[in-house]
Amino acid sequence: MPYTNNLFVPRAKYQTFAPMLLGQAPLTTSAAVIYLAPTQALTAIRSITVVNTSGSTATFNLYLVPPNTTAGASNAIYYTYSLTSGQTLQWLGEQVLGGLWTLQGLASATGITVTASGGMYI
Repeated sequence: MPYTNNLFVPRAKYQTFAPMLLGQAPLTTSAAVIYLAPTQALTAIRSITVVNTSGSTATFNLYLVPPNTTAGASNAIYYTYSLTSGQTLQWLGEQVLGGLWTLQGLASATGITVTASGGMYI
């Protein structure tokens, strides 16, 4: 009789998705890492929320940066995007990052906060 307990059936790599908050950070005027993808899994960014809590309009940049690369126009996903005071931007989709990729951001002034969520394929 064959053994049917699924706990012991081998599964292919990256079949399981573990949802999680990837990072939350206030942006500064220099590019800084919000999330660093680990090497043992693929990371999916599924939601990014950007909010301007300052009293004036500000711009921000977000980047998906490969390993050994710097943030710049060639890897921007938002570039000099303007948010008025109190405005929120919500992005939904899926961007999959390999090991050591980073989500980075910067703003023209203080008061811009980024929250990224998604998870890891393991």
